[in-house]
Amino acid sequence: MATMLAKRFAWEYTRDFRAEKSAIRAGASPRSARTTASRWLKDAEVQRWIEEFLKQRREKNEVLVQRTIAEFARIAFGSIGDVAEVVEGQVRIRDFNEMEPEHVAAVKELKVGSEGEKQVKMHAKVQALNSLAKILGLYEDDTDDAKKVELIHRFVSGQAEAKKDRGAE
Repeated sequence: MATMLAKRFAWEYTRDFRAEKSAIRAGASPRSARTTASRWLKDAEVQRWIEEFLKQRREKNEVLVQRTIAEFARIAFGSIGDVAEVVEGQVRIRDFNEMEPEHVAAVKELKVGSEGEKQVKMHAKVQALNSLAKILGLYEDDTDDAKKVELIHRFVSGQAEAKKDRGAE
């Protein structure tokens, strides 16, 4: 039967897969860490914990990846027209509270001068598009065109679904 130290070892082990260091971080004696780690790695319960913790880490990473892609998309597909408009020759900044979150996310800087002049700077669109293309594998020669189209379709469909879900709230 594994102990709480063994469970902590399993968690630490999923960080860097360095058994001896993980055993020490978990609280094992540095003198016996290598032997203790070896014993724990053979324990079936510890193996189950490692699998469980790896699954948790993968799920967390997937969420981070999706959020990163969504943020790049907000910047890449944002437009100054979503944020400002020209009315009777004057630039009018839209009320941020009434704007969609993806439009606000594309804004890098908003300045109002001492005489009321307004300046809006957007995040770098091309840089965000390049980052998205790299993440989606669009620059890779070994990715076939059908796969690229599928990735883009899944991404765009996911964005549309998320927007639809926000509209239902």
